[in-house]
Amino acid sequence: MFLQRLQRLFKADAHALLDKIEDPAILLKQSIRDMQQLIDEEKLLLNRLNSEKQLLEEQITQHEGLINSNNEEVSLCFKNKHEQLIKPLLASKIGLEKKLQQLQNKQLCLHHKTETHQTLLTEHITKIDEIKYKAGLFNHDSDNQCNKNNNGYKPHVIQPGDPYSATENEIEIAFLKAQQLFEQEKSHAS
Repeated sequence: MFLQRLQRLFKADAHALLDKIEDPAILLKQSIRDMQQLIDEEKLLLNRLNSEKQLLEEQITQHEGLINSNNEEVSLCFKNKHEQLIKPLLASKIGLEKKLQQLQNKQLCLHHKTETHQTLLTEHITKIDEIKYKAGLFNHDSDNQCNKNNNGYKPHVIQPGDPYSATENEIEIAFLKAQQLFEQEKSHAS
């Protein structure tokens, strides 16, 4: 007897769990939460990538300035015939150019990475909009199911402050128009 009762309780719990798992509204809500989390993560990553891009641009500008300055110094050494200073300046320039090339390559990779994640973000936003649309349709279908259960009648109770509520003057004017229409129909009927 105890085992049968325990077995029925277990079956009831299992069926309740299956109902929750199969409930489309719960699945849609979970999908929306998951997608929103992905969107938030992509936005954070894009912010970080944009910060890195800005830092790289500053470093590239700085290195370009150093190379230009170095070129001026080399030119000055040639003009003043200080050839012993030219080779160390050229060695420094070569090092700066290599570093600049490395920074530009990193900038290009970062640009592609940013574009990829921006595309992913756009796709995630599109997906979450679709999921929200489906959730809206599901809720609309649930409302339609309620209407079917009530023979198609779903009363709308107007509360004070409801955007559909009428003022006293609107009610009075509607009453006068209805009365006038009634009088016209009455006179045509006679």
